[in-house]
Amino acid sequence: MITVPYDLEFQGALKPFQKLRHSLHVVDGVPMYGQRIIVPENLRQAVLEGIHSAHQSVGKMHDRAIQCVY
Repeated sequence: MITVPYDLEFQGALKPFQKLRHSLHVVDGVPMYGQRIIVPENLRQAVLEGIHSAHQSVGKMHDRAIQCVY
């Protein structure tokens, strides 16, 4: 796990994560927010399509996405 000083000022694309800094960590090179994977903006559509491909109801798909990805 990589630790970052909590008083570090996030820059650029990371700035929106400043308020979440106490819950951020890295597992095997994958950025996490709590137990959820942080999906880069350029991959969000593909992840959404993957979740949707399970052909669950809209409600179940939404619940699964909230549990797994940020």
